Formats: sequence, structure tokens, C-alpha cells
Amino acid sequence: MYNKYLINIKKILLFAGLIIASSLSAFAQSTTFGIKAGINFAQLHTSFSGSSSSVSTGSLTTFSAGAFANIQFENFSILPGLNFTGRGANETEDNLRVKANLYYLQLPVDVVYNVDIEPGVIYFGAGPYVAYGLSAKVKVSDSTSTQTQNVGFGSGEDKYKQIDAGANVVAGFRLDNGLLFSVNYAYGITNISNVPGSKTTNRVFSVSVGYSFKSLNLF
Repeated sequence: MYNKYLINIKKILLFAGLIIASSLSAFAQSTTFGIKAGINFAQLHTSFSGSSSSVSTGSLTTFSAGAFANIQFENFSILPGLNFTGRGANETEDNLRVKANLYYLQLPVDVVYNVDIEPGVIYFGAGPYVAYGLSAKVKVSDSTSTQTQNVGFGSGEDKYKQIDAGANVVAGFRLDNGLLFSVNYAYGITNISNVPGSKTTNRVFSVSVGYSFKSLNLF
């Protein structure tokens, strides 16, 4: 039942991305498609109800990979994408190390401004994202052993909520030959914790490299 539900959600996100790309492309000057992959530096940020205090975990190094469309309108572009991306946290205290590895299927839709330079384009902008949790594991290590628990997603206090959403800030440099480099900061807004009295959100800084294929007149 769970696997069937998961497959349906993946199809919905993929279909939504295709609908967005195809609808906007009909009015665009040009549309290009590309792929990219990179390194994520992820944290979990937690605040507490009734208190002004908050805490952030240590950074977890993970990765992301996916595809995107660049739908251009003069100097502006809309960049919908579909990514497999890592989130989570890394905490060390004395000899105990705890890693929370969260993986999502993410649909970002960024709006960017393009500045032509030699030999390419600099772009920067922002936009929303929504993500669906695929895997959630917690690894606990000490000097003698390591234990991994598949905590998963759900409504229990020991699990994470499955839907994550927030805002992206993105900037990058795309060469005329299609090679591109970008940085991205994802600021989670939705609470992914089921623990009463607390709100936990994702924070992720990413560095990516990718390739944008030549313009395709598909629509």
C-alpha cells in the first residue's frame, strides 16, 4: 500500500513538472533542458513554542541530482526542475555521532534574471519548492559500534512528516557551450517534526555543476 502511494506521488510531481514546463514554453522565446548534480550541506533548524530560542544542528554533507528546464522570456527565465536531493543533520557530542539522512523528490520553480557577459550568462533569482520524502534513516555511532534505524515518514513522534516546502535562492553562471555552475540555498518553511511544541525545518546550501542542452522547439 505504501509503495503504491509513493509511486503515485512520484508520478504526480513528475506530471506537474512537465505541465508547468510545457505550458510556459508555449509563450517563451526559447526553452532549453539540462541536467545537474552537486553537493548539499544540510542542517535541521528547530524552534520551540513559547520560547524565542532555537537551535541548528551541525552540517551533513550529502548530494543532489536532477533535471531542469530553462524557459526564457527576454532577460527573465523560469526554471522548473525535478531533483533527487539529500537533507538532514550531523551532530557529534563526546564520542557519540548522530546522522539523520533524509532524501526527497523535489520540485523547485525558480524565477531568475539573466545578465549577458562574455562568455555566457550570469543569473540570480528565487522561487518556491515542494518536496516529498522518500527515505529517512538515523545512524548512531560511537567508538565501538554503529546502528542505523529506518525511521521513515509518518505521524509518529519518532518519524518525520513526509511533505517539505519552502523557498529557494539561486545564482549561477552558464557558459555559451552549455556548462553551468550554480549555488542554491533552500529555506524550509514547513514543519517536518511530529514532536509537540517544536518546529523543525530544513536548511540546505548547495553547490552544483550541470549542462544545458541546445534550445529545443518542442512546444
